[in-house]
This record gives sequence, structure tokens and C-alpha cells, in this order.
Amino acid sequence: MRVSNKLKEKIIKFFDNLFHDSRTNNDNKYMEKSTEFDDWLINNNYIKNISNDNSLINLVPTQKLLFLNFNNCENLINDFIIQFSNYENMTTFSILKKRFEFYYDKLRDNFGKILQEENQIFICPYCQRNYIGIFNNKDATKGYTAPDLDHFYLKSKYPFLAVTISNLIPSCLVCNQRIKGTKDTYEKSIPNPLEENIFEKIEFDFNYIEFNNDKLPYINSIYISNMKDLDDNYKEYIKFFKIQEQYSLHSEIPKNIKRKFDKYNIVKKNHLKKCCSSLNDKIIEDMVFQEYKYIDKKTTPLWKLKQDIYKKMKNETT
Repeated sequence: MRVSNKLKEKIIKFFDNLFHDSRTNNDNKYMEKSTEFDDWLINNNYIKNISNDNSLINLVPTQKLLFLNFNNCENLINDFIIQFSNYENMTTFSILKKRFEFYYDKLRDNFGKILQEENQIFICPYCQRNYIGIFNNKDATKGYTAPDLDHFYLKSKYPFLAVTISNLIPSCLVCNQRIKGTKDTYEKSIPNPLEENIFEKIEFDFNYIEFNNDKLPYINSIYISNMKDLDDNYKEYIKFFKIQEQYSLHSEIPKNIKRKFDKYNIVKKNHLKKCCSSLNDKIIEDMVFQEYKYIDKKTTPLWKLKQDIYKKMKNETT
């Protein structure tokens, strides 16, 4: 996710205050012990502390770590693994995890809602299929309910990225908890959908039998037609998030578009134009297929499927 300069200032001020307050309140338990990981964090070129004081108390997330460019997240993981090849078996790794889980909870509770609203994310970036949104909920602790704020690179394995905002993705329950879960996107080289226009690369198609017993178009299957032409990392993404399987559930999309094309055929269009001389083919098409022709990609679930199927059927009818 991106962060405006105004919001950056608020986040920096918040963590500066946390850094100051933690010297005296109960939160300082997360910064009591020094570990081999701390030295790496303090001296790493990507997130090196601005302060000249290299004491452990300065391990409150620095500006560089909070606002680290996503491209450098992978570099940071690479460096971490080189330095600590057996890190998950090191006894002090749990200290690092607890510290950054604490920082993440603070960031999520105080800025999660603002970050999502600022980035205008309304549908799940992983699947582009499910709505995600924030709604008022008087029974919730904060008075609202927000979608999952997923760590693209797992905070359980790479806890130092737990508060790196470019590593956070608001997502739906299906993608985050049911599909992604604890799978490692770093090991599988999965691209980040907020960094790459993955669905712009995918092309959906379908097969259908003309009618079923109810005289309605019967959709036989929905599939990704250009799978073999995609780059390997996109193929891995599709497999990882089960895009083919998720989209195959939505046979109603081509079915509904097909019914509209059948209903508003050339005979129907000519009849409408006779009834109203101001109508022409384009105006009629815009009225009937507006939701498919002028799709808002930010707010329309399944937008790529709708767009591709509409274009295919239009080409078939012209």
C-alpha cells in the first residue's frame, strides 16, 4: 500500500511517542533483551537507524522500515536468510517475533482503517472477486469492522516486515485465511498484486451449450484462455490463489451477458429505433451493457471476467 506524506507524519509521530512512552510503561518489555537479530536490524543498510544511538531502545520501527519500498522487502529477506540460515531454530527468534507483533498490533489498530481508505481498496487485490470494506459496528472494539490486513510476506517467518506498510494487503477471508494461510510467497516467488497488474494479463473465456431444458444458456466451463502464454510467476500466482477454481464458480456472468445479447438482437434494436428516433445502436448498447462496457475496476468484483466475456460475445455477434 501507498502512504501519503500527511499520513506518514502521523505514523512517525505515533511511533515516536511509542518509543518515548515505552521507556516507562509496560510496553518496554518488548524491548528489554538484546539478540543477534537486533544487531542485524540496527546495522542493515535498508533500515539502518537514523539515530546515532545503537541501543536496543531504538528498535522501535524506524522510518526506513515502516516505509520501505516493496522491492527492497525481498532484498531484506535475502539478507536475513544469508545471515541467519537456521533462524527459526534460534531461541531468540521468538523475542523478535513478539516485538514486531506488538508493533503490528499498534499499527493495525491505529492506522489500518485509514490506510485502506487512503488507498481506495474496495475489492480483494488477491482474487479481484470479493468485496472488502469497512463498516460501522458498535459491537466491535474500535466501533467498526475492517477486512483482514494480510502480510504478503509472512510475519511469522519474517517478523521484521510486520510493520512495513508496503507488505500489507487488505484482503478477503477466503484468500487470506482459507487459501494463503501460512504459505510462503517468498519461497514460491509470488508477485504482489498491488505492485503488478496481474489481472490485466489474464484472459478469461468460456464454453457453453446453447440451451438447457429451461431454454436458458448453459455455461459449461470458465477458464483462463492464455495460461500457456503467461510468465511463470503469473502462472504460479494463479495456481497459488486458485484463481481458475474461484472464477469457475461464476457461470452466471457469461449466462447473464448471453441472455442480454440474445434479447437485444438486431430485430429488437430496429424495433426500439423505430419507437424512438433518437436511439441508435451505440446508445442502445450503452444502456443494455453499461455495467460491462464501463467497468470501474476498483469497485467491481470479477471485473476482468465480465470485461473479457462481454468483449468475446460482442465480437461473436458482429
